[in-house]
Amino acid sequence: PRQPGRSTIQARVFWGNPTLGDVECGARFTFEIVSVAGCDTDSDGDGVSDCCEVEFGTDPGIFNDWTVDSVDTDGDGIFDMLECDLGTFQDLADTDGDGLTDHDEVTIFGTDPTAPDSDSDGLADGAEVLGNPSSDPLNPDSDGDGILDGWEVQHGYDPNDSDENQNGIPDGAEV
Repeated sequence: PRQPGRSTIQARVFWGNPTLGDVECGARFTFEIVSVAGCDTDSDGDGVSDCCEVEFGTDPGIFNDWTVDSVDTDGDGIFDMLECDLGTFQDLADTDGDGLTDHDEVTIFGTDPTAPDSDSDGLADGAEVLGNPSSDPLNPDSDGDGILDGWEVQHGYDPNDSDENQNGIPDGAEV
């Protein structure tokens, strides 16, 4: 991984044992990456980390030298090198599978293109933006009634109406 975060790898180790012959051992490791050298540094100030510039063969000391050879493999409107910095897949237009392209998440909605549910309310970002009713993908309780949008949609409530029966009591106090 190029960015700090939690990662899991699976490895198989082989070694020779004179008595038993070759021995195989499998293991799964989970580790926390605290920082990656160069990935939080942008020496030339062009918006692309030094680590991604090196990965793509450009010079981290020359401003915008990556724009000449920019490619958008998945056609989502974000150059591959910028996807490197975002942590999104360069060959998949919707990295997190939430129904919104990485480009739309970054440039239009401000949601996280690597997390299907940016506000952790139980609804995918795409369902919130494109749904009927739609709701705010950056606010887990769009109507402020104390109930998460995901629960409201799942139980037939409107996540934008804090008092559906119009009795003056917020839905969150009645459920």
